[in-house]
Amino acid sequence: MEQILAPLFAAGEDESRGRAVRLLWLALHGVWSLHAGGQLGIVTREPMEDVARDMADIFLAGLRAGPDYPGTPITTQGT
Repeated sequence: MEQILAPLFAAGEDESRGRAVRLLWLALHGVWSLHAGGQLGIVTREPMEDVARDMADIFLAGLRAGPDYPGTPITTQGT
């Protein structure tokens, strides 16, 4: 997944890319876990595949928008 996300990050942004990979995996795992536990229906009636695809699309759109996009969370470097 790091290779897939690599074009969205500048050279030397390995830490940021790694964080993005972990967050994407966590989000996808959360969708799958809710589905596997029969709890996804509490959140949505959409099929798990559609929810996972939408979540990934929105995540990637945020990465493509870049850090100057309004609403980008402020983070403390090194955390």
